[in-house]
Amino acid sequence: MNRIEEIDHLRMLFRQSNAEETMVIVKTIRDKAISYLDPIKAKVPRAISERAVKKYQDMGVSLEWDLTDCESVFEFAVQSRSVEISPLERKAVELLRASSDVIRLGILTERGCDWLLSTYAQLDTPAIQKAEKFAPGRPKGSKSEITKYICELKRQYPDVQAKVLFAKADKEKLAGMPLKRFQNRLSECKKGRHE
Repeated sequence: MNRIEEIDHLRMLFRQSNAEETMVIVKTIRDKAISYLDPIKAKVPRAISERAVKKYQDMGVSLEWDLTDCESVFEFAVQSRSVEISPLERKAVELLRASSDVIRLGILTERGCDWLLSTYAQLDTPAIQKAEKFAPGRPKGSKSEITKYICELKRQYPDVQAKVLFAKADKEKLAGMPLKRFQNRLSECKKGRHE
């Protein structure tokens, strides 16, 4: 089961659980986001001066990001905008912010639940890649079989409008052509060039 399919189960779990159980689930989701962000924590700089960094280092204070602390999560999210990271890591930062906000508030609102679950689902790499595969639509300059057929009829009868040609077109020839190749949703992709 991928994360997109897990959303309904998580939503049901949130509705059936009490506040303590909900926070345990949210912390588990937060830890999942942190696991994606461990490799890039060193790349994201702190928003403090070099002089302050030296003072902290002299005092022996660690300047590593503590992503379990809700206050430092917001700063990490802001600072991560200035660093080159992958789209998956950007989604992990957003999930970390969403889960930290829920933990900070101590309550999961309907809006917070939607934000948390939608960002959690976006961490599903294969689904993201599949969405990117289908996003552009038809290649530039290509035409469907029906369009090609109507253009061919239009060349034979240049004075007649295309909708009239379509209405009078050979129904047997149109029967084999798919009238609608794609639905706009990723899960409802029918037939097409990407299969």
